[in-house]
Amino acid sequence: MATTQDSGLQTRAVHPIGRGRVALAGLAVFVLSQVCAVVVHGFVLAADYAPFEGRLLRAAGSTNDPNLAWQFVFLPVVHLSFTIGLIWLFLVARTDDDRGWATRAFKLGAMSYLIGPGPMFLLWYAQQPWPGALAVKQLGYELVIALMLAITAGAILRKSVGISDADQHPTG
Repeated sequence: MATTQDSGLQTRAVHPIGRGRVALAGLAVFVLSQVCAVVVHGFVLAADYAPFEGRLLRAAGSTNDPNLAWQFVFLPVVHLSFTIGLIWLFLVARTDDDRGWATRAFKLGAMSYLIGPGPMFLLWYAQQPWPGALAVKQLGYELVIALMLAITAGAILRKSVGISDADQHPTG
């Protein structure tokens, strides 16, 4: 058990989450984010995106196509960035909620959505001629994905059995 000081200069007990659990949560969230992105944007919304491919969206082409957009390499980087931010949020954000880890996960998932994909898709809608129906679908699916990722992280990073809520998330 480590000790730290909060802004009130009161010493409080902190139970750090082990590096193994943090790494496991990061890996699970990253893989799940990749799978969700492929399912939602590659299959579920494929018909909605089809009219924009090659104009507003880069043409994916085939693997033998020399003009294959190399910029697709940034898609996993985006998901890795979101994963790092979400896990970091779980490690540093305090929530004074005694209703359990799932409630905390939903709160942090909503926060991550509001600082990540939510504004990004609204920005794209404001700047590009996306149909409103597509933007609504993107926003809805991305909210569901953010909450799924947060629940996954929360389940892995929740407090260990035997540690009280007061010890896990001290209030001062």
